[in-house]
Amino acid sequence: MLSRDQVKAVQQRLDEVTRRLYFFDNDVDGLASFLLLNSQWPAIDFQCLLSGPSDEELYFTKLQETGFQLAVILDRPMVSERVIQALEQVLWIDHHPPVTAYGAQYVNPRKENGNIPTACLAQALLPNTNPQTLLLSALGAAWDYYLPSHFTKLREQFPSLIDTNSTNLDIIHFDSQFGYLLRLLTFLLTGKKSEIHSNIERLRRIEDIRTVFTDTSLQQHYQEKERKYEQLITQAQEEALAMNDALLVFTYAAHDSYTGYLANHLRYLFGKTVVVAKTFPDSNRYTMSIRATDDIDLHTVLPKAFDGLRGDYGGHEHACGAHIAKAEFDTCINRLQELLQ
Repeated sequence: MLSRDQVKAVQQRLDEVTRRLYFFDNDVDGLASFLLLNSQWPAIDFQCLLSGPSDEELYFTKLQETGFQLAVILDRPMVSERVIQALEQVLWIDHHPPVTAYGAQYVNPRKENGNIPTACLAQALLPNTNPQTLLLSALGAAWDYYLPSHFTKLREQFPSLIDTNSTNLDIIHFDSQFGYLLRLLTFLLTGKKSEIHSNIERLRRIEDIRTVFTDTSLQQHYQEKERKYEQLITQAQEEALAMNDALLVFTYAAHDSYTGYLANHLRYLFGKTVVVAKTFPDSNRYTMSIRATDDIDLHTVLPKAFDGLRGDYGGHEHACGAHIAKAEFDTCINRLQELLQ
C-alpha cells in the first residue's frame, strides 16, 4: 500500500487545484478508481480510455476541449512521452509493471514490489472511508483478481450482495450477486463512446453503487449488452467443447467489445489459457484479451509469441490485452500453442 508520505503528497496535489481532468482504463478497476477520487476531488471532465492506438488522440481531444489544471491518469499501464508533455501537469496512479513516467508524478506500488489494484490505492487516498467507498474499492480489486483485506467485513455489511463465503475469485466473479454487479458495471463500459460516457456520468452522481440494479436507463443499456453477450458465450462454449488444445481461442466480429469479460468467463468454465480476439469487418487488426492459468506467466510467454510481429501487448502476469495485425494473428496463435505445450 502507499506510505503516509505518498498519501500526503498525492492529497496535496489534488487539493491544490479545482479543475481536474481524469483519464482512466475501461474496466471496473479504472472505473472504481475514478468514482472514488471523484467523490472527494470532483472532475471538471473525464475520459474512459478504450484499448487501442486511437486512445492517444483522446488525450489530445480532451486537452483542446477542457481548461484543466491537473490531468489525473488512473490504471493505465502505458502513457507516451508525447501525451505527458502535452498535458504538462500529470498525476499518474497505476499498478501495472513500472514504466518511464516522463516527468509525471507517478504513483505505483510495484516500484516497491507491491501489486495493489488502483481502486484500493484510490480508496487509501480518501480522508474518510465508509461502506460505499470500501465496496467500490472491492469491486475494482476483484475485477483484477485481488481480494482486499476488508472483503470479509463487507460480507457482514452487504450480506445479500456478497452471498458466498468462498474466497475463490472465479466463484466470486461468476457465481455470486457481487459478481453480477461486476458484470453489470463491465457491460456499462461496453458500447459507443457516447453511451459509455453517459453511463459514467450517471454513475458518478449516485451515492450507492447498488442503484445500478434499479436505475432504468442503466438497466436498459445493460440488458441490451447482456443479450449480445449471451449469444457470444453460447457460441464460444460450443466451439470450446470441440477443441482439445491447451490454448482456447475464440474470435468474433462486432463493434462492442466483450473480450476481457469473455476471456475470464471461458478460463473459469474450461480451466485453460484463453485468447479472445475481436475485429471489425473493415479492420486490419485484432483486439485481444489473453487470460492464463496460474502456472503460466504471460510476461514470459508473450514476448516470444509477438517477437517480430506487428502487434503490442501489456498487462499482468495472468491477464493481458493485446493488438495484432490480422495477417499475423495465426502466427501468434501458433507460437502460443507451441509455448504452452
